[in-house]
Amino acid sequence: MAGRINDFTFKQRIIERVLWRQSSVVTGQLHAAGRDVRGTQLEVLRGLIRRARRSDFGRDHDLGSIRTKDRKTLVRELRTRVPVMSYEEHRPYIDAALAGRARALFRPGERIEMFALTSGTTDARKYLPVPKRAVQNHRRGWFIWGLSTYVTDPPALLRGKLALSGDPAETYSAGGTPCGSISGLLAQLQSPVIKKTYVAPPEAGRLRRGGAGSGAESVTAAKYYLQWRFGLHSEVGSFVTPNPATHLNFARWGAANAELLIEHTARGGLPDDAFASGGLLEGVDLPREVRRAAMHHLPADPGRAAELQALLRSHGSLRPADVWPRLNMLGCWTGGTLGHYLPLLTEHYGEARIKDIGLIASEGRTTIPMEDGTPAGRLDAQGAFFEFIPEDRIEDDDPPVLLADELTPGATYYVLMTTPGGLWRYDIRDVVRCEGYAPPTGSARQLKRAAGPGTPMLSFLSKGRNFSNITGEKLTEYQAAAAVSGALASRGHRLTAYALAPVFHAGSPRYELFAAASEVPPRSVAAEADRRLRALNCEYDAKRASGRLGAIEVRPLSAGAWDAWDARRLARTGGVAEQYKRPVLIGDLGFADEIDPPGLRAVAG
Repeated sequence: MAGRINDFTFKQRIIERVLWRQSSVVTGQLHAAGRDVRGTQLEVLRGLIRRARRSDFGRDHDLGSIRTKDRKTLVRELRTRVPVMSYEEHRPYIDAALAGRARALFRPGERIEMFALTSGTTDARKYLPVPKRAVQNHRRGWFIWGLSTYVTDPPALLRGKLALSGDPAETYSAGGTPCGSISGLLAQLQSPVIKKTYVAPPEAGRLRRGGAGSGAESVTAAKYYLQWRFGLHSEVGSFVTPNPATHLNFARWGAANAELLIEHTARGGLPDDAFASGGLLEGVDLPREVRRAAMHHLPADPGRAAELQALLRSHGSLRPADVWPRLNMLGCWTGGTLGHYLPLLTEHYGEARIKDIGLIASEGRTTIPMEDGTPAGRLDAQGAFFEFIPEDRIEDDDPPVLLADELTPGATYYVLMTTPGGLWRYDIRDVVRCEGYAPPTGSARQLKRAAGPGTPMLSFLSKGRNFSNITGEKLTEYQAAAAVSGALASRGHRLTAYALAPVFHAGSPRYELFAAASEVPPRSVAAEADRRLRALNCEYDAKRASGRLGAIEVRPLSAGAWDAWDARRLARTGGVAEQYKRPVLIGDLGFADEIDPPGLRAVAG
């Protein structure tokens, strides 16, 4: 696929100019929004109210009576009619839409393109309507992110790309609308030029579980296999997928299956034994487009196989950094609890730069990072209407609710979204920190008319309400991640996976650091994590000082314990493996017995 366009030809220079001409329009709108964030947000809200007035939701909440032209009262009138809402409170309208009544949430005639299924990380999967306007928002956000990513190296835009997208039609609603991964839909809607740069066809994300033995693990392995196979015939320059754990697992899978990949590269195509019993593609239904692409773009290549064999002998492994020496960009989430993966990625991807893709979910995009090396991104003020509740006031009966230009740098907030996808004042349960404001940009004349401090820069910290509270310590997941990752870094130790969870030891509670026995850290890491946690959380420090909580100890886990626990959790929620995020703080006292049964466990600390 990508190998055909790696030489930067005259034709591709023309394409580059066209793309960059389009970008001037989009970036102009972005800068204009930054010069008056409140005005931009109010205009977004006006449009959302106007389009929803004749929906069932709009009539039930009297949206038609809101005076949308009155800037001073617009937000107040919305808040008096629509409370902060959860998914369950949206469910009656979403269920009606699933049954075929799009008018439950949208104006007459507006069509739902698909229902996005959430990843199932924290709960059972949710069905989120995606009308055309929401699709356009997703595409615009990714376009801006791509521009900021490739502007310093335009030829890289047309180099090969690894990507692991999902199936946009895993199932269908009662009304006949596809339900699945929005990443899969967006992959299909890429421009033909960009689509050709992906090493495998977009349909490679639409693998289905067919016969016996083809569960989530086998489909994930099949996706890895196809990306590796097509990628080995291409000059790969980037790899974008949301979860850095997927980058890590992809690299490790390639290392574990190096000999098989080399053999199949030499033979070409998709060998019959891949589909046989025990083969990687056993029971997996491959789309016709993938089979066709394999016939045309996976030739028998003994020369490439010999190169790979030499790399394997020289390095003892097939590292992406060695296989694809021009792979110089990884795109993924880097904020909150996922930051501990980043040092692990360098072992496999070398010096490739890592850029955060932004706070983006099936519900919509919140931020667009513009720079490498930071999870902070600009609020996507054009995409949805945002409100913010201070994190420490979330449990109040009537907490303060702020607009985007009212945030305090350094403070943390819960995010509320009102979106083109029919969500109103939706509590997405994301906690973000305001890192400051990106100042307005433009000509002197434009800046003279600018209003407000600029565009807020936000970093994702954690999913809210994910805390542990055994004796009043109220630990948050962000605090746990910060303490453990800091302790690991200070001691020069790395962990692929870990979690802090409470246990009762000799009749007293304490937290234990659960890690695989093969990479279990020394006790000094636990002691340092304990010290850092005491500095981060005064309640935890008080409970430790009074003896109500014991010091953190290390709990080694048997081989495969994490994988088995993850599989059970995904089976319960129906989530997607590529987007699954293992929590690093688990406030369940039963967790220890679930992941480490008493009859099998090693003695902790």
